[in-house]
Amino acid sequence: MKKIYLRNCMYSFFVFFIFILLFGMALKNKNNTLCSYDLVLCCTTYAYITIYILIPYIFMKRKRNEWNPYILVRYRNVDMIWLKGCKDAIVWAVEITVCILVSILLSSLIVTDSLCDWTNQNSIFVNYTQYEITQFPAISKIVIPAASIIYFNVLWIEILTFLGYWYTNMYWTGYIFVVLLYVLPKLPWLPVQISGLGLFYSDYCGNQSIFMICIKRIGEIVCLIMVMVVLGLFRRKKDFVKA
Repeated sequence: MKKIYLRNCMYSFFVFFIFILLFGMALKNKNNTLCSYDLVLCCTTYAYITIYILIPYIFMKRKRNEWNPYILVRYRNVDMIWLKGCKDAIVWAVEITVCILVSILLSSLIVTDSLCDWTNQNSIFVNYTQYEITQFPAISKIVIPAASIIYFNVLWIEILTFLGYWYTNMYWTGYIFVVLLYVLPKLPWLPVQISGLGLFYSDYCGNQSIFMICIKRIGEIVCLIMVMVVLGLFRRKKDFVKA
């Protein structure tokens, strides 16, 4: 079991590292002043769909072998199977978050020039925000909010993927749901704007606490997760087809 777990962990890390490294190299070609802070924010926000589209595959790859008669008979009812999947998502989200953060760290050592260059007039930060700062933020104001948002994003994507399979018996529906919930918040006519899916350069402009911004966005994501968990309990699933 430990060997299987380690193999899954190393597989996840390798996949994320390659994607983040390639993404960082692409940013580097567009801007010669790429710094580590830029890579963290871009990976948590602008490369969101590139990185997180891998999560449905990684999550369901582990789940698909669990549903066999020998395991299903251990559960009292269908709700217990659904809740067990949600608990697995909570634990596995920690592992995937660590893999993403370590991948960002290693990639930044390879493709970036400095820790932060946001005081530079030619930096990506200034080009995006047109906002001048005299002192760049402490590393804790970058890493902690980014890690928190990555974790809860990973968690809701895992549960959303699980929910798609729970209702359709098809693994690829998770990809469709992830793309839709990435695109919908960007639509201007959406009645309720969801901002919790990323961490933006503009969040570091002005006097508002980045940690309060982070808490607000995590609250939005948690509400999404609660809705999905409840929807899963409504499904009286009887068939467990391995698609």
